[in-house]
Amino acid sequence: MATANSNKSAKPRGKPFPKGVSGNPKGRPKDGESWSAIIKAVGEMYPEDLLAFIGQDNELGKAIAKYPKQVQLKYLVTARIFAAMMFDPNPKLWTELLNRAEGKVPDKMQHEGTLKVENLQELLKKIYGERHPNN
Repeated sequence: MATANSNKSAKPRGKPFPKGVSGNPKGRPKDGESWSAIIKAVGEMYPEDLLAFIGQDNELGKAIAKYPKQVQLKYLVTARIFAAMMFDPNPKLWTELLNRAEGKVPDKMQHEGTLKVENLQELLKKIYGERHPNN
């Protein structure tokens, strides 16, 4: 099926840039706050602040209206997470929470100094036979 543009010759759109030169040297323009900034801002709110923003005539507003008024949302969310872990334990939830709170445990460990293994030569012979890497 022919389109209105199919009869035109193929011309590059915009101004072509030489190879290796960015068409947007300043990078992508900022389009607002990051998710982490938004989550932090909402966490600092009190239930009444959020209700003023979202209203009380919807399901979320009705639920938030039941929360204590003097407790910030970040503490209410934290309490809800702990309740979920207590009453519906999920290893993935624990892992994600601890990775966020404490940092991910490294997969590799470094050891400095001397490591002495009793009967190392005998163990290597059992694993590799008479020809092992230390011979």
